[in-house]
Amino acid sequence: MKTTIFLALFMSILSMPAAADTVSRDIKVSFAELNLQKEAGVRVLYTRLLKASKTACGAHGPQTLLPTAPALRDHRTCVKESLSNAVSQIGNARLTAIHQSS
Repeated sequence: MKTTIFLALFMSILSMPAAADTVSRDIKVSFAELNLQKEAGVRVLYTRLLKASKTACGAHGPQTLLPTAPALRDHRTCVKESLSNAVSQIGNARLTAIHQSS
């Protein structure tokens, strides 16, 4: 059984309208001590994965005073995709159900 997952995140950062750079960041999320047969353990894992996704994508979104709408959309997309990928990699039915209901 897997007890650690790395969130591999790829986020396009638009520095200019015509150019995009790709940034990759891995965050290690351990869940060896969690009982994934119980709802409480799965919820703790989901919270950890969400926090890791937000951290890797930038905890508060684009680091400017007035982020543009595309920058905010890119941030939300990054968090959503990285979280979905992590849930898929773990392959736990309860975790998947929690993710789909969020």
